[in-house]
Amino acid sequence: MIQSSIGEPQEELRASLSSQAHLWISDLDVWTRDAIAELLTPDELTRARTLRHPAAQQNYLVGLALVRAVLSHYAELEPSTWTFSASRFGRPEITGPQPIPKLRFNLTHTRGLAACVVTATADCGIDVEELERPLKPLRIAEHSFAPEEFSDLKDRALPELRERFFSYWTLKEAYYKARGSGIPFRLGGARFELTGESGVVFAPADDEETRSENWQFALFRPTPGHVLSVALEPGVENRLELRCFGNSSDGSATAFAQLGLFAERSTETVTA
Repeated sequence: MIQSSIGEPQEELRASLSSQAHLWISDLDVWTRDAIAELLTPDELTRARTLRHPAAQQNYLVGLALVRAVLSHYAELEPSTWTFSASRFGRPEITGPQPIPKLRFNLTHTRGLAACVVTATADCGIDVEELERPLKPLRIAEHSFAPEEFSDLKDRALPELRERFFSYWTLKEAYYKARGSGIPFRLGGARFELTGESGVVFAPADDEETRSENWQFALFRPTPGHVLSVALEPGVENRLELRCFGNSSDGSATAFAQLGLFAERSTETVTA
C-alpha cells in the first residue's frame, strides 16, 4: 500500500474516515512559491495573478495547494490532477479524476492560517477567523445574530467579547458551508449556545429542513490568534471522531508542500 506523508498507508487513512473526520491545519508561511506552483494548475496560477492584494493571492494559493496536497494523502494521485466544481453558493466538490474517490472536503483560510476538513460522505464545513480582524462585533451581532447570542455578547469586555463573537461567527459559517446553502446571517437563522467547557448547543432555523441531533460541532483555538469551527452532519447513528493534523513555521513540523510531514496534533475542543 502507498504511504501518505504522515507515515500511514493511504488505504488505511481513507478507511479511517468511516469513523473519523480529519482536520488539516497549516500556517501560511511554510508554503514557498515554488512548492505551490508544483501543486496547482496553470489556470489556478493565472487566476491568482488577477488578485491585486498580495495577502489575497497568498491565501488563495495556499488554500488550493493545501486541498490538493491533503486529498493526495488519501489516493495515489498527483495533487495537480484533482479537478473540482462549485455549487451556486460556492461549495467545492471533487469531479475527477475518474473514478472519483469517495471523499468530501471543505476549506477555509484567513491571515496566517489555512485549514481543510475531510470526510468520507458526511456534509462538512469549516471556518477560521483571526481574532484581530477589524470589525465591530456588537454592531454585527445586534443585526445578524439570534437575540440570545447578542445577549450573551453585549456585556462582555474585550478581548473576551471578540473571542466569543468569533466563536458564534465561525460556528454559523461552518454550519452553512456544510449545508451548501450560502450564509444567511439573520435574526431568525440557526442559533448556538456556548455552554462553558461542556459543549455547543445548536438549534436550526425553523425553516431549515434538518434536525439538530444529526449535527456535530467542534470549536477551538488552533493558535492564540485564531478561532476555528468545524460542522459535520454524519447523522444520529454515525458520530465521528475529529482527528487533527498540522504543520507550522515554528519547526514543529515541516510543510507537506516542501516534501516533509504533517504531524498529528492534539487540540482542546468544545463539541456538541
